[in-house]
Amino acid sequence: MSMLLFMKLEKSSAVELYTYLTLILVCVLLYIFSDYLKICALAFRLPGPKSYPIIGNCLDIARKDLITREMAQAYKHYGPLARVWIFIFPMFVVFDPNDLKVILSSKKHTNKSMFYKLLHNFLGRGLITSSGHKWSSHRKLIQPSFNIAILEKFIDTFTDSASFLIDKLPKEETVLNVTEYVNNCVLDILNGIRLGKVVAPYRITHPWLLFNSIYKLTDAATAELNQKKQLDDFSRKMIRRRREILKTLSPSDRRCLLDFMIEISNENPDFTEDDIIDEACTFMLAGQDSVGAAVAFTLFLLARHQDQQAKCYEEIERHIGTDCSKPPSAEGIRELRHLEACIKESLRLYPSVPLMARKIGEDVRVGKYNLPTGTEIMILPYATHRLEHIYPDPERFDPERFGDGAPHQNPYAFLPFSAGPRNCIGYKFAYIEMKTVIARVLQNFHLSPAPGKEEVQPIFRMTLRARGGLWRGGSGTVRRETPARMQARPFQHPLVGPLQQKPARINAMLERWYRSMAARPMAPDLVGRRDLSLAAPINAPHQATEQQHAQHARHDNVYHEQVREAVSGFSFTTTGTVADFWGVPESVTVASSRIASGRSVRFDTSHRLPYGSTRNSTNDSSSVRSPSAASMRPTSIGSCWACSGFSIANE
Repeated sequence: MSMLLFMKLEKSSAVELYTYLTLILVCVLLYIFSDYLKICALAFRLPGPKSYPIIGNCLDIARKDLITREMAQAYKHYGPLARVWIFIFPMFVVFDPNDLKVILSSKKHTNKSMFYKLLHNFLGRGLITSSGHKWSSHRKLIQPSFNIAILEKFIDTFTDSASFLIDKLPKEETVLNVTEYVNNCVLDILNGIRLGKVVAPYRITHPWLLFNSIYKLTDAATAELNQKKQLDDFSRKMIRRRREILKTLSPSDRRCLLDFMIEISNENPDFTEDDIIDEACTFMLAGQDSVGAAVAFTLFLLARHQDQQAKCYEEIERHIGTDCSKPPSAEGIRELRHLEACIKESLRLYPSVPLMARKIGEDVRVGKYNLPTGTEIMILPYATHRLEHIYPDPERFDPERFGDGAPHQNPYAFLPFSAGPRNCIGYKFAYIEMKTVIARVLQNFHLSPAPGKEEVQPIFRMTLRARGGLWRGGSGTVRRETPARMQARPFQHPLVGPLQQKPARINAMLERWYRSMAARPMAPDLVGRRDLSLAAPINAPHQATEQQHAQHARHDNVYHEQVREAVSGFSFTTTGTVADFWGVPESVTVASSRIASGRSVRFDTSHRLPYGSTRNSTNDSSSVRSPSAASMRPTSIGSCWACSGFSIANE
């Protein structure tokens, strides 16, 4: 047959010969690119953002407002499946959790997208970047090291680094960027070295650098190789050091994850020293960036939502206590369920990894479309976490979505650590670390947002970040409350009932009284005391004498009579600002008297009022709107401050 074909070609003219060769070449190319052509055919049928010839959607990817402008509303605009073009290569974005389950739950679709090759220079072939047999074998070897019983032994390490963070934070009143402090704390937990800047996110947002031939000509490529060499040299020194230390360790001594990987290498020759280095780099990058971003966003959101911060503090006080000199127990950390719910809700709103990608290993049906083998899939947790049919009012911070009484949700609707067989191997490690660090911060600080910086504008990098940071000079700022600031700021007294007469007079009298209270010297037993609801020790300028206490008490009694007269016929509630500032006594005198209108005025400070909470004017004076009554703990500071907060209610 081949002989006949050869003889026919030999008799053909030059034109016919070229025609045959062209047809053969076209058939070969069609065979080679058949999968690509199938994928392109599907891409032209799907909705997606406007693209341009050759460059596709690269201009959109380079925009800094990509997340807020496109990702959050993508499902509404395009439906459960959309397409984007990276130059001439189509990618498909899957939003719906049921469709994501088809892809993420299957071991046939565990290969990473081509974009993960951008991380090879820095991370080598670790768990994040590897695929196929290497990934599955490494995952199987390393998985036992992330057993919860082993991870809980690292709580002391987390606590030590969190205490270092507390010590580094300024003692004076200040506005500061929490992201810098938290990232350094998390990195200290991981290994105590400072990573260089990872270049991969820069390449993603500058798509022309995706081509290695262009990228190698840039200074960024040279810097990345130098960083990788320094990190490899450091890792090899650490491995040699830990090998020597392991020879002297007893079974009860504290170990690090590097120790477990060295033991794996000793027992499995295929797991080489280069593999240990790749995994060490992977853990440091994933641990620093993702956990650091999550802690910073959670602190920012707790500062914005004082009721949730109060619940977290109450839970910490109940299960861990307020003694910062002792590390929390594993049982105590496990019981911080509301704090964990706050962390999860923070990760829902601001997932540390806003984008993931997979490569389809075989033809699969997603919704009403068949995705061919080799299709590049993009997963956007930032968008999936905002699906209104799963998370009603998705922009609202509501930790109860993850509370004990919350309804069961699709596990593929919450993807901060991915899902399925290729989920993050260290997600339990991350939760324990975040809970420990945040609990330590809340033990020592009361957080509140700085004026004008209450909103956050997320930007896309390797992990999700806030433009300008998350405290100082950025879009999201958290400020520590101090006695000096509480004295200086104007007092806001929420008025619950109708005030048709004399509101200015009442508020002016309250202002004078609060100001006079805040300006007084401290009671003797307050000097040097640390109020755990505040950010810094209370340092009074001088101690008050017993004579001054008596004078202040007389002043208060006169003022109370003036208030009783002024508020005749009104019902309203004031905040316990001074009670929160100074603390309140264990037992107080409740003053009650009839006034002309038939109303009763009750002065009651038998419970501590956290700053910003108010007593309910329509119920008993001991009821508090926020937080729960269990968090109102009395503190003994002297009976001269008995009337530092009060409630006026109908009798």
